[in-house]
Order: sequence, then C-alpha cells, then structure tokens
Amino acid sequence: MNQIKLPSETSDSASLILQSMKKEMGRDILPHRNLGRYRNKCISILADLWNKAENESPVGAATTGSSEAILLAGLAMKRAWQQKAPTDGKKPNVVVGSNAHACVFKFAAYFDVEARVISVNAASQFVVGKNQVAEVLDQDTVGVFLTLGSTYTGHFDPIMDVASELEIFERRTGHFIPIHIDAASGGFVAPFDPACEGLIYNRDFRIRQVQSINASGHKFGFSACTVGWLVWRDVSCVPDNLLVESSYLRGTQSAYTLSFSRSQAPVVVQYFNFLHLGVDGYQQKITALLSASRSFSHQLNTSRIFKCISPGHQPTSHLDNIQQHLSLCKYTDYSFETKQKDQCHPGLPVVVFTASKSAQGNIHPTQLSDLSNWMFEKGFSIPHYTLPKWGDQGQNMDVLRIVIREDVVPQLPLVYEMLMEGVQRLLKVSVE
Repeated sequence: MNQIKLPSETSDSASLILQSMKKEMGRDILPHRNLGRYRNKCISILADLWNKAENESPVGAATTGSSEAILLAGLAMKRAWQQKAPTDGKKPNVVVGSNAHACVFKFAAYFDVEARVISVNAASQFVVGKNQVAEVLDQDTVGVFLTLGSTYTGHFDPIMDVASELEIFERRTGHFIPIHIDAASGGFVAPFDPACEGLIYNRDFRIRQVQSINASGHKFGFSACTVGWLVWRDVSCVPDNLLVESSYLRGTQSAYTLSFSRSQAPVVVQYFNFLHLGVDGYQQKITALLSASRSFSHQLNTSRIFKCISPGHQPTSHLDNIQQHLSLCKYTDYSFETKQKDQCHPGLPVVVFTASKSAQGNIHPTQLSDLSNWMFEKGFSIPHYTLPKWGDQGQNMDVLRIVIREDVVPQLPLVYEMLMEGVQRLLKVSVE
C-alpha cells in the first residue's frame, strides 16, 4: 500500500525534516547540542514505555533502522559472553526463530556466530516454541533473539514462555542467557494495544532476561525514514569495548553506533511526535489501525475465499471486545460490519492471508502471485511471498500481505472490492 502520511502533523513534520536534514547525528556535542538532547530524550521515553526498572540506568542509541540496532544488540551479547567464556575455542551461538528478520541472520554471518534456527510453522502457531529453544541451549549460547511482530505474519513470540525456559537452564547450569527483542514493528504497537495488558502478555523489561529491545521509529512510531532505536535495560549490559569515543568535532563524544554520518531529521521528528501525540495520541492511532486490521481480516475470512493467518482477528479470552476497538477508529467512513464478538490475539496491524481450504481446489498458489500483480496494476501494492515449509503438513504457504497504515484505512473498502473482482476475473472463482 502507499506510504504513510501523518494527517494532522504532515506540515510540521516536513518543516522539521527540512530544518534538520543536513545536520549529522555525529555532530551533536557542541555544534548541534540540542539534537543530542532530543536523541537522549527519545531513548529515555522508550525505556519508560518498555517498563524499565527503577533501580536500573538504561542506555541506548539512535540507529539507521532496526538492522543496525540488531547488529549492535547481538554484538553486545557476544562480547559479554567472550569476557566470561573459557578460552576453549568453541564458537558462540544464538537461538533464533525462522520467523526472524533477515538482519538477525546477517548478524550471525557477519560476526561469526552460529545461528541455531527454531522452525516456525502453522503447528507452532507461527511463533517460536519454548520447548524447542530449551533443546538447543548450551554454555556457548550468547543470547536468544525473539520477534515482537513478525514481518511475515504479524505474530508476537511468547517471550515470557521462553524466558521461563532460560530461567530453568540458568538454575541448572549457572549460565545466564539474555534475550534481545526485535520489536522493529511491535515496539510501538504492543504498549498501546489493550490485547497486551496483563502479566501474561509482558514483553519488555519487566522480564529479567530481556536485555535489549529495538524498534523502528519510521514504522509505527510515525517518524520519518530511517531511524531505529536500541535500548539496553542497564548500562552494565553493554561491554565497555563497544563504546567508541571521538573528540575531533569539539568536545568528546561517545557512541554505540556502527556509523556516524547520517541525518538527524528522523530523530527530530520522532521527538516531535512524542511531545505532540503523547500516550493518548499514540493509543488512539495504534488502536484505530488494529481495529481496522481486525475488521478487514474478519471480512476476508467470511468471504470463504481467503483465510487470514495473521493473529489479530483470532479469538482469545484475554482481550477487550473488538467493537470497543472499532469505536475508536477515527475513519468513520470505514465501518465494515463484523459479527466478531470474541476478543482477539495481540499482533501487528497487518493482514496476512492465503486461499481458504474451501477455495484451494480452485486457486493454485501461483495464482495468488497473479492476483498480487493484478492488484499492483490497479494501483494497490499487496506483496505475495512464499513461507517455506510453514504449512501444517510441512508444505509451503503462499500468502498475501497488507500493512495497515493510516492512509491505507480509508482505501480498505475499495481494496476488498478489487480483491473480489480479481478473484472472479483471474482465478475464475465465484464470489457469493
């Protein structure tokens, strides 16, 4: 779908971007001291949002997207392991689900770490299974990467469940294994989703094993491209040899980043959004997006042509009624009627869907690709991709995905109509 436009903040954000575009993040000590202050304020706000402990001192960094943040988080875990590990020449390893973003595997490849991959599929409900994690842990495991909002399906990994297995392992061996949460998308969603309220859905620094969390400000943080955020729960989590100091730009600067030269514009916009929107503003925006995604998912399911595998529409007893979410959606012209009275699982405001079992006899996987291409020709980008061996019988799954952003919501009725038209024209499937 089209890129997001902040309805009421567009002009102010654009002005801030133009003013700060040429100001580098590496030059914030004296020449642009306020920019460094904005960055630190953002890190402090995120640490509070992710429930830092009162007796800890979080530190963090603004990065070039979440990819850099994940590389830094993984490197911190590896360096900490190297300081404690015996010199037996063994290769360190990290545990990661097959639902992880590509940059997690990039970390393992670039920094000479073995990636022990946990298979994720329909049988595991598209999340990392805690028992599978327990089976691959050893003294050379430097950390576990979990995902708060899978790029592929929108699911949240069961972070508390995995943490309980790490606790058991630590009691048995004395080896503490930290968790890094890749919350590139979910970091700005989970704190504002009523679905994530309560102890059962803790997915932040309230869990002792969670050492660091990253999020992308340019996704559901509503900032400009590209800014990532990385927060460690305490300064003690970051080995001293990761801190690099420089003094050639007046004063002395220390940083945890992999690079220096990049624009401060998205950091300024992020801080502006924090001040302008506040908790209530983010709550309203995120709830509206989740409401729209859950309602649209329900309509696709009731078409009996498609089946949604993203979690937002799936019933659970732990959530508020979906109608309460829908009432907060400010786009009153978007009002898909839904009979969904149950409560829903937490997840990203994305809709990931495939052919329903009743339609699979008439829809070949390659035809979903044809439907995606047809929608693109009509002006709607709905990507098609294959999830290898993610099916309930180990088969490949072909899916389509829509990321629900603010400018997408008003278009959803038309998107549904075009999907149904495409199904009739291309796939020769009747639509009731």
